[in-house]
Amino acid sequence: MINNYRSIIFDYDDTLVQTRSIRYKTIKTITLEVFNHTISDAEIDFAWGLPADDFLLRIFGRFSDNLEYLWKIYNHYKKF
Repeated sequence: MINNYRSIIFDYDDTLVQTRSIRYKTIKTITLEVFNHTISDAEIDFAWGLPADDFLLRIFGRFSDNLEYLWKIYNHYKKF
């Protein structure tokens, strides 16, 4: 028996939708408005691609190590 299944695979992040530039803006806004600091693209680049919790701690860990708090802030800001 021959199966005639076809698949299409899409890479959503940074291929179909430019999520990187949106997320960089969100991270920069959080860093400035919540923590009263600035962050460079190079600092974000250094953390980009890490698992989510590790990413947040690499970016915001100097301000707090409370992941629940950091996720709450991040999820709030990414809505805008």
